[in-house]
Amino acid sequence: MAHTKKGGSENTSPAELCHADADDVTRHSFRGPVTETEHITATIAGQRHTVADIGSHGIGVLLAEGTALVPGQTHDFTLTLGSETLRLQGVVRHVTKDDAANAFHCGIQLLNPDHETEQRLQKFVLRQRHHLFTKPPA
Repeated sequence: MAHTKKGGSENTSPAELCHADADDVTRHSFRGPVTETEHITATIAGQRHTVADIGSHGIGVLLAEGTALVPGQTHDFTLTLGSETLRLQGVVRHVTKDDAANAFHCGIQLLNPDHETEQRLQKFVLRQRHHLFTKPPA
């Protein structure tokens, strides 16, 4: 069962949870966008979610219809990066409405990954940044 620090119920809808002010969410590292062709998913509480952005300290996922993740909850989850699967733990930091995606965006801070997992994730993030910030040849 998920732990909830802010007293939310697991039956609370994403719309009810969409209350985070900008002052409540502080990101301490860069998270780069994930393209549809990269096949990156997170399976949290038995449900697979599309990863919208990823960094070395956290991920952003798009919540499926009817899914409620509550800020303050801690979850064990799997992150699938193409053919590679990482087992992680993270805490839900925010759930906000993403009108462009017609979904809810959920930010998850990673908690204490082991050294090998951290290195594998960092290697992936560095490749992502290289592709994102490298200009195509003229």
